[in-house]
Amino acid sequence: MGTQRLHLWSWEKTYRDWAGTGFTRIYVALHPFMQVAGLKANADGYLDLRRVPKTHPAHDMASQGETGPDGVASNHDSVLKSFARPRTWAWVAQSAQLNDAAHVERAIDSLFNRAKDEFLDNRAAYRLGEVVKRHDLLLPTEDYLSPLLEPAVGRMYRQLGASEVEIGNEMDDAAAVVSVEDFENPAQALIEMDVPARAAYSHDDAMQMLTISDFNAHHTLICLSAGAAAKVDPSKELEGFWASERTSADWPYAEILAKKKMQPQPAPRQKPRPAPSGQKPSHDRAKAPPKGGKPGKPRRPS
Repeated sequence: MGTQRLHLWSWEKTYRDWAGTGFTRIYVALHPFMQVAGLKANADGYLDLRRVPKTHPAHDMASQGETGPDGVASNHDSVLKSFARPRTWAWVAQSAQLNDAAHVERAIDSLFNRAKDEFLDNRAAYRLGEVVKRHDLLLPTEDYLSPLLEPAVGRMYRQLGASEVEIGNEMDDAAAVVSVEDFENPAQALIEMDVPARAAYSHDDAMQMLTISDFNAHHTLICLSAGAAAKVDPSKELEGFWASERTSADWPYAEILAKKKMQPQPAPRQKPRPAPSGQKPSHDRAKAPPKGGKPGKPRRPS
């Protein structure tokens, strides 16, 4: 590979500054919500594949995985890749009466109590939770590339002329090479292969992808060189948005943070000047009763 793999984005930098000049465009690809007809998520948000009815189309595939005590099978993501229907953030936002994708992300953070107290939006979390329960939704894949996005990613790499893709983790200390066909294979999710799939995906200097695995990320950054941007358009394949010069990891809270910056800050309190020796401070004089025993009125400021 001809370029250093991108890894560990910086909270202090915008995505564009972090990626450097080699990547002229960055697309923030949102991981879709998911729905498998006839199956429900367990309390942790995963499909309990022990309880798949024998008549369900996913039964044979689900039964091939090793299932743990929580009911989550080793081939959970492959089942999703084969049988899950994606639900867009736009659809969820409309159904839950949320404003936009940023509001949906804040609702997810609030649902899991991950936001700071000043940013918690319990009403949004409640609305999102009701939609998730009503439609048997699974929340977006967190901290690794959604298996539902893999086929589209494979098509983009194929458009760039790639037949193989290097995969490495975000720490840049492990790597493996997979076929583009592995992205497109409906019966196999990358994370279930023996590769560092919580990862950066690289192809020379053209296109790199990154999903950070320790920041509760529900999106993947697709970083394109000028040449790659002329050949592929992620917005035609994936839901999301193009990063601007100001887009950073705080994009779900950018509007709130901007408003906080614009709010006037209270003026610092000034300490009262010390009174001349032998004289009481003016505020004490104002409170002191005048001669005759009747309280006096405080003076108006001039």
